[in-house]
Amino acid sequence: MKNNSIFFNKTLVFLIIYYLTISVSYAEDRDKTISNPRTFKEFLENFVVREYKAKRLKKIKANAIFSGGGVSSLALSGAIYACDEEAIVFKRVGGTSAGAVLASLYAAGYTPREIAKIISDTDFKNFVQGEIKFPYFIIHIDSLAKNYSYFNSDVIYKWIKELLNKKGISTFKDLKVPLKIVATDIFHHRRVIFDKEKYPDLEVAEAIKMSVAIPLFFTPVEWNDPLLPAGNSKCLMLDGSILSTYPADLFGHFTERDVPTFGFILVDDERNDVGSISDVVDFMKQIINTVNIYHDTEAIKKAPYVYSITISSGKIRSIQFDISEEDKKALFDLGYNKMKEYLKNWKRYYLR
Repeated sequence: MKNNSIFFNKTLVFLIIYYLTISVSYAEDRDKTISNPRTFKEFLENFVVREYKAKRLKKIKANAIFSGGGVSSLALSGAIYACDEEAIVFKRVGGTSAGAVLASLYAAGYTPREIAKIISDTDFKNFVQGEIKFPYFIIHIDSLAKNYSYFNSDVIYKWIKELLNKKGISTFKDLKVPLKIVATDIFHHRRVIFDKEKYPDLEVAEAIKMSVAIPLFFTPVEWNDPLLPAGNSKCLMLDGSILSTYPADLFGHFTERDVPTFGFILVDDERNDVGSISDVVDFMKQIINTVNIYHDTEAIKKAPYVYSITISSGKIRSIQFDISEEDKKALFDLGYNKMKEYLKNWKRYYLR
């Protein structure tokens, strides 16, 4: 009986040592795979392979908040692409203006690769009915006087609606991933957040149309808020960036360690260019920037849990609708490289 016990203990020790040995051996050849084991050795090797793959393919669930940024949103598509390569998947998404567009595509079920292609293939000049001509407000001054804008926002509405329809998405309740979209109501002087909980039957494309309505550029959207008292529900909706370019507090005060929140902030050189105003457009932008930077700073204070990543678009302006193919690629690379670099250090901290 004693001899049997000794034999069993020796066998167990041997198996443990053997398991550790092939684990080290496997680390030197991570791509090795063995199927249909014929021996006990192959069975153990298969076990190590499966264990390693499970760890390697484990997804990191996170939330994502995307700032506004106009055509510079190409940089955001690069950042999303980098997250996908690092096995980060978003369980909740939200954003303002152009950031809301990317968030809605993700929430509808488009992959990061598909989103990057959609944004890259889009001819932004179509949104402004052709080439932009200067000065903005002398040409077609009648349109500005009647509609408070130079361009019709229906073009953007039809574009995003068609993309969402391809995924079977119409209203917020149809979305595959929870989505929050930010817009500004200038009649009631407030920030409005559209989501499934408050506005389940609202068209996502309609919410996007409101969120991207850049003042003086795109037509403001008249909308009746069903949550407001009867007789006082009429709203005039404009770009969410007026009050909240970077809504860091969008998901409240979540502090779950296993569900981090990434915030993507797009900035260009002009936003940091103090004392530089070249025309009436820059004048209006500086006024809006002053307001939203103040509100964004307050939002960040309320959301210290958010991992904020600032991506610079350089000299490319948010309203540069005639952007070249070279600049499109440059923006994608800026977002991609910035996020790759950020995640390299973040993972060391987060996964420790």
